[in-house]
Amino acid sequence: HRRSTVRLTDLPVGTAAEVISVAAANRTAEFLAAEGVAVGAQVTVAAVGGSGVLLQAGDSDVHLAGEIAAAIHVRGI
Repeated sequence: HRRSTVRLTDLPVGTAAEVISVAAANRTAEFLAAEGVAVGAQVTVAAVGGSGVLLQAGDSDVHLAGEIAAAIHVRGI
């Protein structure tokens, strides 16, 4: 059975997940894709704080503002 999707901001630190959807404007979605955060990508939540979320996406660390992180839906893997 398929696991349900959650907002990236709802994942605990250290959790790996697959990106299922990105509900962002074109320019933001293009930036995210260039950083390795796109549908089908595997990411890991490295840290969560008041200013947003730090992700590991491939070989890169990506800092996302909370509102952008909340627009990304993922499924734990």
